[in-house]
Amino acid sequence: MKKDIIKILVKQPGRPLQLGAIPNELHAFQDAVGGYIEAIPLRPDLVMIVNEEGKLQGLPYNFRINLNGYEDVIVGPCLIVGAKGEEFADCPLSQKDLQDYFDGLEEEYGYGK
Repeated sequence: MKKDIIKILVKQPGRPLQLGAIPNELHAFQDAVGGYIEAIPLRPDLVMIVNEEGKLQGLPYNFRINLNGYEDVIVGPCLIVGAKGEEFADCPLSQKDLQDYFDGLEEEYGYGK
């Protein structure tokens, strides 16, 4: 069953990860990233949501990622949410766990600046 409000982590350009909550609705995700969404799987239970047209819109640099063959520069706001099948869900990681996860990506895959 789809939850109405889900727990997320937000990574704004130039800022650390922050805990948050958002209505589990397409328009709320679009409002949060400033346009159409692109969902990038990080692992089976974890998804990164970004603005699909962020680079074309000239959104500010956030970070770069190289994960399992997916290499990109992430611009604009980024949401980290959980995934249960095709549905978004509560982020399964705490803020500290996610920071540790991203720090591990930096060492292993080149996440970071």
